[in-house]
Amino acid sequence: MTRFKGFIGLAVSAALLSACAPARYESFYKAGVSDSRAQRDRAACEKEALTQIPAAYMPIEYPSTYVGAGTYGWGLGVGYTFTPRQDVNASARNRYRQQCMIEKGYAPVIVPICSQAQTQAVSGQSRISAGTRPTETTCATQTTTGVALVDPG
Repeated sequence: MTRFKGFIGLAVSAALLSACAPARYESFYKAGVSDSRAQRDRAACEKEALTQIPAAYMPIEYPSTYVGAGTYGWGLGVGYTFTPRQDVNASARNRYRQQCMIEKGYAPVIVPICSQAQTQAVSGQSRISAGTRPTETTCATQTTTGVALVDPG
């Protein structure tokens, strides 16, 4: 019965984590800017935001989780208790970074995450640069070097 409860807990945790997957990607657009310039501007804003609003990790009281394994009928077992932590300054730092990019002349854009079919249809030539205005069909996909905005349509 204990193993069954553990399996249910694991299944519920996996379902909750998959529900947290983002459905959209936030980026910035500035007409005519090169990708390398946009990356430098973004890195500068991220560095400035982290300097001005440093990370502050605080423990989350509930729920704490116990992960363990072993033969409990004989009293043997190994486990680890951990309490999740959260960066309480993350949202303020994100707002600071966004404002920095806006001050550099960028406009925030929000695009959906590409579906699996869109990702498979994308070729290397359909990637759009930071200086190209996103269209209705633009979406974001994971690449080996990060996230790329693509236009499969």
